[in-house]
Amino acid sequence: MPKPFGTVNFSAAERERLRDLAAAGISRVEAARRLKRSPSAVIRRVRELGLAWTPPTRLARPERQPYINPYAWTEADDRWLLALAAAGWTQGLAANEMDRPAQTVWRHSKTLGIRWPPGNKSRKGAPIERPV
Repeated sequence: MPKPFGTVNFSAAERERLRDLAAAGISRVEAARRLKRSPSAVIRRVRELGLAWTPPTRLARPERQPYINPYAWTEADDRWLLALAAAGWTQGLAANEMDRPAQTVWRHSKTLGIRWPPGNKSRKGAPIERPV
């Protein structure tokens, strides 16, 4: 007599091994890998055998360390930006000199109330030393 579609043939030894694996506390997918069967075949056989399969306990994730920005803006950067603006540098040149993104320099300029000279009208003189 032909077997119905989806019937999985497990030998008696495989069924016994499946019972042992169920008691071992591993996942069904890992049991399928060890038995060299598909996960769906193992899950179906577990249901047919009425095994109580308990999934393995998950390990707790390690706590993340807070991110520390290595390029954090400091008060020394504020003083340097004010000195560059007072010397007549444009905002773009100041950003290049400070090796900072122009958007960051623009944002801090607004916070400090700096009014930059119009573009391409730089009165840039000698380089300004970075204040400490």
